[in-house]
Amino acid sequence: FNRGAVIYGANAAGKSNIIKAVQALRNLVVDSSSRSNPGDPMPYDPFMLNESSRHLPTYYEISFVVEGRRYLYGLEHDRTRVLEEFLVAYPKGLGQKWFHRTYQSDTGEYVWQFSEEYRSPRNIKNLTRENVLFLSAAASFNSPQMRLIYSWFKDSLIVLSLGAHSLLNPLP
Repeated sequence: FNRGAVIYGANAAGKSNIIKAVQALRNLVVDSSSRSNPGDPMPYDPFMLNESSRHLPTYYEISFVVEGRRYLYGLEHDRTRVLEEFLVAYPKGLGQKWFHRTYQSDTGEYVWQFSEEYRSPRNIKNLTRENVLFLSAAASFNSPQMRLIYSWFKDSLIVLSLGAHSLLNPLP
């Protein structure tokens, strides 16, 4: 059966920003591999009202359950590249970091780590551009493990914003 979540709270408490962040993460995963060309900028919308945060990378982390297994997915990026990306699976409550990718600014290269539990081809990393998520690239190359996760983002993570503005523009 389907599960849902509701966010409620006082005006100006950040509810809309949480919804926008979840939608942005979903769009990054779903569109990263298919809609990004080499050199394209990544969607980047820093908090502009604080001088120190204007140039900081954006960081997302989400925990979810697919087919009874919990996962933790995270990524950090700036305007030009993915700086860090990881996926941890928790079968029977024990964490398995399936992959971890970290950009090393001093060398201009990525450091990759894969667990034994990640059974898909590791050479997909060589085909993953700096502005594309490994999760999306691996799914597009039919990695069964990453297709499962990608499908959750694409088909199960549905974000609706039903604020007052939505009443003026009802859903079709």
